[in-house]
Amino acid sequence: MMADNGIRVLLAIDGLGPGGAERQFHMLCAGLAGRVEVAAWSLHGGPYARMIEDLGIRLVIPGGGGGAGAVRSALSFAKDFSPSVIHSWGWISALLMHRASRRSGAAHVTGLVRMGTLPARKRLRLLIAARMGDLCTGNSAAGLEAWRIPREKARLVRNGFDERRAAGFQAGPGTHERFRCVMAGSMSAHKDFATLIDAAAMLSKVHPGRFEFDLLGNGPDRSRLEERARSAGCPGAVVFHGRKDDVMPFLRNADAGVLLSPKGEGMSNFLMECMAAGLPVVCSAGSGNSELVRDGVDGWLVPQRDVPALAGRLLALSSDPARCARAGASGRARILGEFSSRSMVETTLSIYNEAIARRAAHGC
Repeated sequence: MMADNGIRVLLAIDGLGPGGAERQFHMLCAGLAGRVEVAAWSLHGGPYARMIEDLGIRLVIPGGGGGAGAVRSALSFAKDFSPSVIHSWGWISALLMHRASRRSGAAHVTGLVRMGTLPARKRLRLLIAARMGDLCTGNSAAGLEAWRIPREKARLVRNGFDERRAAGFQAGPGTHERFRCVMAGSMSAHKDFATLIDAAAMLSKVHPGRFEFDLLGNGPDRSRLEERARSAGCPGAVVFHGRKDDVMPFLRNADAGVLLSPKGEGMSNFLMECMAAGLPVVCSAGSGNSELVRDGVDGWLVPQRDVPALAGRLLALSSDPARCARAGASGRARILGEFSSRSMVETTLSIYNEAIARRAAHGC
């Protein structure tokens, strides 16, 4: 069924590894399949490649790690597919598909803005690539502003959540002997696990055995963080589980979700997962977190790197299961009602149609 004016969409991304952006990319593919003609191109493979192919979508992965072969692959595939709109999700794919767009006359939408701040690394090339499209999407208003995307090009597309992943979850008072907190993410400079470990140490000294902290993720800082937990004297309260492709099973036995971000989030997939699971959340104030979490309603915002504030908030929640349940229920309703995968797909389709009309109006 081709229901959306017969438009042809080419989705392009730099890789299909197990990340939040890649999950959103796959979700968009699933939502577009059967509604528009859609094809996909990725510079590198990954676990989402097979899942996209299982949707019946033609996927091209050039291999070889880039270079001239990747350029030829992108241009050849775009020429063969003849899209009416190209949606690029990475800086390399944006550069390649900008060239394909100019050759074919297809509209080009860039979707690089997925952080609440502009990264220090590759700053110039990211800024250039993000502006190459007729329109530029971002998953948070804070990110679009931080990346200085011109207002006439900036379009907000909030991350979507597949409600099927939250089946069987419900908000309710915790029944565990320990108050269990979960934080997931890359153990790198992008996430502040150190502050959570320090808060765990503070709480464990005053309330031994009352809290448990499950840390999900890997990265260059993991060894240093494990040593920090040992040195702080709370190895039993802090458990390192490694990277998990799906965090939802860990949320079934949790009491709260925590996300600390020194550099600013866009629209955090992990926070959305926690909220959809009916958990109250505690997260760093600012950037996309403040757009997603209503302070005191769905969760609580704490200042960055403020150990006493974080510890105090977790202690208060551990003593008030009814308040946790209310916040969890509010967050779950918010995600399932306002951040659905369908809403994300519909918003994106409207942007495609706008980009196509804009390209036609400018005659290029």
